[in-house]
Amino acid sequence: MSIKNETAEAILIVLRRIIWWVILGFISFIILIFLFIYSFKFNFEDYKPLKVINELNGITLEQTLSDFLFKNNGFNKEKVIGKDGKEDKSVSFYSNERYFVGFIDQKVQEIDDDCSNLYVGEVGANDIVCRDSSEKILGKYKDKIKVYCGNNNSRFMLAKEYNVAYTLKQNEVVKIQVSKNISLDKSWIDCKDYKL
Repeated sequence: MSIKNETAEAILIVLRRIIWWVILGFISFIILIFLFIYSFKFNFEDYKPLKVINELNGITLEQTLSDFLFKNNGFNKEKVIGKDGKEDKSVSFYSNERYFVGFIDQKVQEIDDDCSNLYVGEVGANDIVCRDSSEKILGKYKDKIKVYCGNNNSRFMLAKEYNVAYTLKQNEVVKIQVSKNISLDKSWIDCKDYKL
């Protein structure tokens, strides 16, 4: 009987070790799958190609004024006074609590997002949204963006080739501007030449 007991104990020990190795192998396999998925997602986002930006959160450049007003509620017209003191009919601006949209000849020419409040699911411009940091912008655009310095230690990051500019304060995006002809205000200076 003792040989049968010893054989049974040996078989039990071998079965326990096999079960233990199967459990460890399964756990290791699950961990490897999560690591693979995480690294794939991380690498995919890093190498996503830059796009020329022609829209921002549903507002599209070259969209007609009638389509814009049909699709977007809550915008009010801003008065534009020309040099002659009369209202300029060829240029118009509409704004709400967050966006400022400029029209020339009744087509969207400029979209300004002042980042006053965030919405769930925003895609922003080339995956850069309000409150992102300068490091994220520089990591995304690399050498395809110019950085300018301004008053109050703010930054203006211009990617003219992609129709987009970002204004940052305290290392957070506070404004996103989309336009085919982004103009640079004279108050912004190349950061290499900027002195406090």
